Amino acid sequence: MKKILITGANGFIGRNLAEYLDTEYNVVAISRKEADLLDQRQVEKLFQKEDIDVVIHAATQGTLGRGKEYEQALLKNNLSMFFHLERCHAAYGKLIVLGSGAEYGKECELSLVDEEAFDTVIPGDDYGFSKYIMSKTILNSNNIYNLRLFGIFGPYENYNYRFISNIICKALLKNKIVIHQNVVFDYLYIKDFCRAIPWFVEHKLKRRCYNVCTGKPQDIVSLAREIVNQVGNKCEVEIEIPGWNREYTGSNRRWLEEMGTFEFTPMEQAIAELIEYYKTTPYCLEGDY
Repeated sequence: MKKILITGANGFIGRNLAEYLDTEYNVVAISRKEADLLDQRQVEKLFQKEDIDVVIHAATQGTLGRGKEYEQALLKNNLSMFFHLERCHAAYGKLIVLGSGAEYGKECELSLVDEEAFDTVIPGDDYGFSKYIMSKTILNSNNIYNLRLFGIFGPYENYNYRFISNIICKALLKNKIVIHQNVVFDYLYIKDFCRAIPWFVEHKLKRRCYNVCTGKPQDIVSLAREIVNQVGNKCEVEIEIPGWNREYTGSNRRWLEEMGTFEFTPMEQAIAELIEYYKTTPYCLEGDY
């Protein structure tokens, strides 16, 4: 049985991955409490202690809901965590890094963007730039791979800031829903992402970087109305600014051509499952929306 190290175990993606993969693999899920990835010596000691086959690097520093001081350290911290893992490349068979569509430059219109578009633009924000630098390194590596995510949603995400969960909680509370401006996104259900990961773990991958997304763009106003309809409460959906913001969607052709077929959960079903999750998770309904 392969031993898989998952970083960011307390985070949304890391927590879901640890729970899902635990039935098939020997999972070592770590948070900062077990090993601070910002500390080079702690990372080295971790690999001396554990005989790891595959690392899934889900730990990352974002900006949502964070203060200015936290944001200023984002670039350094994200790169430090990555390079502390990268320099230990001889200690594991494969490192899978969770990247982002932001590597393509969110200041651009990203419409079903494919991997060949990488490095056309250097991202202007620190988060996208940190992921961009990681990708540049990964392209020249021997055993490191990058999975670029666009939108991803599901249980354990921060419902105060993450769109789909936020709208569900507001609809359950019968609160007014205000959307700044409509935009087209590519939202991947976390359960589908978890189901895809074993393929990346087990197979000899032909490329270094893959967009992992549905390839099926959806606008957020339609998603909000679908949520309101499923919840059944009559909530007003208000759009502050007419028109459209910049699209943020990716092409999954490279991934699916190599993998073959993959059955995505229909969005309506994924929303229904997440609504049921929040109905049975009372603390998620205590937010001050």
